[in-house]
Amino acid sequence: MDIEEVLELDIKELEKLISISERENIRNLLISYKESLEKQRKPSPVVEEQKTEPQVQYKPIDKFAWEQTSSQVKVYVTHLQGLKNLPKENIGLDYTPQSIDLKIRDLSGSNYRLRFKKLAKEITEATIRPKSEGFSLSLKKKEPGNWESLEFKESAVPKPKVDEDQDPSAGLMNMMKELYQSGDEDMKRTIAEAWTKAQEGKQ
Repeated sequence: MDIEEVLELDIKELEKLISISERENIRNLLISYKESLEKQRKPSPVVEEQKTEPQVQYKPIDKFAWEQTSSQVKVYVTHLQGLKNLPKENIGLDYTPQSIDLKIRDLSGSNYRLRFKKLAKEITEATIRPKSEGFSLSLKKKEPGNWESLEFKESAVPKPKVDEDQDPSAGLMNMMKELYQSGDEDMKRTIAEAWTKAQEGKQ
């Protein structure tokens, strides 16, 4: 039995004695002793009530236009009436070198979100300019140049199939053939040059 349990039992016993005591002096002594024991108790840990914020539902912004210069990309959204009058704290823009997450809260009772999980290339800065019917989003390119798309896309060139049971030299031939057939002119020229050099090395 630990000290806390002993204290609890003593306090309960004192409460019984106080309740049956008829002499005031004795009752006061018992009360005083009970109070001294209660002070020795460890304070009960305060459990803070955890407040859970309601999950906010966002409507995805999937209609937009974009254009670019060599140094920046601009994204335009023109179907959000009254955005210019929305308080600044209701518009949140988070970005990394290759992602954008724009959240708009309580615009005419609705929440909106524009999100690019992976941009085509890296950026160094993102800024938003609210307008009466929407906004423009400016993305500063890390490196000057042209983006073929706004979001990153996997290479369209299929991966060559490799048959593990096939003769290695035959497998290499088939791999080169598949790459040659599916590649662009630069890839075909590179493969042809590599193949010519390989054949010359065998002679």
